[in-house]
Amino acid sequence: MITTQHNNMADSGNIFSAWTCWKRPKWRYNENWQCRALPADRPLYGLDRLAANPTGLVVITEGEKCADVVSDLPDVVSMTWSGGTKDVNKTDWSPLVARSVIVWPDADEAGMSAASAIIETLKRAGANQIRRIDLGELERRRGQGALPGGFDVADLVAEGFDAKWVTELLLTAPLA
Repeated sequence: MITTQHNNMADSGNIFSAWTCWKRPKWRYNENWQCRALPADRPLYGLDRLAANPTGLVVITEGEKCADVVSDLPDVVSMTWSGGTKDVNKTDWSPLVARSVIVWPDADEAGMSAASAIIETLKRAGANQIRRIDLGELERRRGQGALPGGFDVADLVAEGFDAKWVTELLLTAPLA
């Protein structure tokens, strides 16, 4: 059996859930990768970061890879939800009550839709201030033409844009 595991950390720094994908040997009834998700009210990825930085600016990205890239920025708490763009409503967003939050969508329809749903959920939950990365402004500042479908912060960093550049984009994001 081959497995891959990703740990979600609680604000105490302990692992509170791990999701694991596995592939059974061909002699078993199903040789495809298997993965089981958490039930509704899923915890946010990055709760340990939130606890460690109670005053930091929260940045919500789509996916753990992007959240981990953003975690390198100073005084930023990077987080994401689990389950993909259609599972935004299965997440417990209550830890972000009274926090300032920036939502960074992926550059595609699913990412924009998820960002809109997150923003509305955060408004209802009582987030302090909610901003959204303006992908048109990102495209203009990047200066390389249209953003490719699905383009995200990890792609931006892979292109060589540094922490100062990304931080400036975050700090100038318009209110949602």
